[in-house]
Parts: sequence; structure tokens; C-alpha cells
Amino acid sequence: MKLSRILVPIDFSDCSKTALRFSLDFVEPTTAIDVFHVIWEPPYYVAGHTLTLALPYEGHLGLIDFAKRRAEEEMTVFLKWLPDNRRSVVQKRYAVGEPAE
Repeated sequence: MKLSRILVPIDFSDCSKTALRFSLDFVEPTTAIDVFHVIWEPPYYVAGHTLTLALPYEGHLGLIDFAKRRAEEEMTVFLKWLPDNRRSVVQKRYAVGEPAE
């Protein structure tokens, strides 16, 4: 069976890295791979868009914006081990919500 796209949910753990490695072995080199990370959505009483964090040299960021930025930074580090020819088929995807337990 030839796949054109595969979804790999990640949480930056070693298990996630193993799943991504397995997906690379499982599909053709040109198959698109979506790595997907869910950014924790604060409970309604925490007001994730209005609560701000003061960061040195960056000003103020809302809690959700801060979490998105951290996820993007962690994703970059997480994907560094990928070979160059595979990096081009990986798409980074994020969603704000409640990660599965």
C-alpha cells in the first residue's frame, strides 16, 4: 500500500521519537509526514489569552502564545536528528486543546 501522507502525534518523548523513526522506515522517502503536537489549553478559569508572562527581552506574552512558542522551540530540537532528505517531507502541526492521557 502506498501512502501519500502519514500523521505522527508527538509529545517530545523518547517514545515519540521511536514512533517517528518507525514511520520513516514504514513509508516511501517522498511520503509527507505530519508531526502533530497538542499544546495544553489552560482551564477556562486561567484565561490563557489574557494572562501574560513577562519575559526578559521579549516583553509580555499570553500564556497560550508562550506555550506555542515553547512547543515550536522544542519541535526544532526534537527534529534535529532527522536526515536532511527527510526533513523536507516533514510538516509541523500544532493544535491547542487537551492532550490525551
